[in-house]
Amino acid sequence: TVIALKGVTPNGARPAILYGYGGFGICTAPRFLGSTLAWLERGGVYAVANIRGGGEYGEGWHAGGMLSKKQNVFDDFHAAAQALVANRWTDSAHLGILGGSNGGLLMGAALTQHPSEYRAVVSLVGIYDMLRAELWPNGQYNISEYGTVTKKPDFEWLRAYSPLQNVKPHTPYPAVLLITGVNDPRVAPWQSRKFAAALQAATTSNQPVLLLTRMNEGHGVTASFSQRVGNAAAAMAFFAQELGLPSAPMGSSK
Repeated sequence: TVIALKGVTPNGARPAILYGYGGFGICTAPRFLGSTLAWLERGGVYAVANIRGGGEYGEGWHAGGMLSKKQNVFDDFHAAAQALVANRWTDSAHLGILGGSNGGLLMGAALTQHPSEYRAVVSLVGIYDMLRAELWPNGQYNISEYGTVTKKPDFEWLRAYSPLQNVKPHTPYPAVLLITGVNDPRVAPWQSRKFAAALQAATTSNQPVLLLTRMNEGHGVTASFSQRVGNAAAAMAFFAQELGLPSAPMGSSK
């Protein structure tokens, strides 16, 4: 689903954000865009990828993106990004991707599997070390979705896509902003810290790899209004800087 203001047409290089989640049978349904309106008002494009792992088309759609089939989620998201480029909404130099939690895992897999196809990545409270995620107390509840390292077949598919283990040295990674919370009971903040450190050590692109730690914040879904506004502002400001979004709204003389 591609969202843009009337009059914003494909020109092959629009600053664009692609959002995805793809997990736990959760539907990415239409909703009020809130702070994203500021992005649209400046001529930006916002797109949503309804990928496997979600529940938009029933349980079969969910099952097609879990356990041994998790790679389908990442492939679907990549296909959505390619469709944005093929339909001339944007190009790889102006494309940003956004996700959180399970969607943060998606961001980690997207940027490690296709680093040259995205210009900027914002990932919130993501899981990046799939080999140790279940050692954290809440990780036990995710085994039914991801699998367990205690079983050889599960370990092999987890190792194949785990973002942290697939960071490659001397690789030009895109600009990255990772956001985590010190009090996160679902995904430990060390996940973001380790991933940020690995990317910083590996990248050769001279693009920033930033880690923003919210000292009084948890997983995000229960965060205060001010925390959610702060995260949204950080994400939009980062994308605006990296993707070249105009500073003034459409039609403004400023």
